[in-house]
Amino acid sequence: MYIVKHKNGKKDLNIVVETKDVKSRTQLREIEKAKIKCAEVFFQILTNDGYTVHFREQIRNEKILQIINEVMGE
Repeated sequence: MYIVKHKNGKKDLNIVVETKDVKSRTQLREIEKAKIKCAEVFFQILTNDGYTVHFREQIRNEKILQIINEVMGE
């Protein structure tokens, strides 16, 4: 993860992807579910601090492009 702060004060958080390579959410171990929840809270705090963050849960690699396109508005 890295953040770019522009001269005009705008901050950009650049993409972070952590993949849980299981076939469905129901196959996640409880510790992995807890890690996802912690990440969601962390990114919400960044949003509250003025960063633009789009948190999306992703279980399989195939969704990465779909998530990027969604966040980019394409």
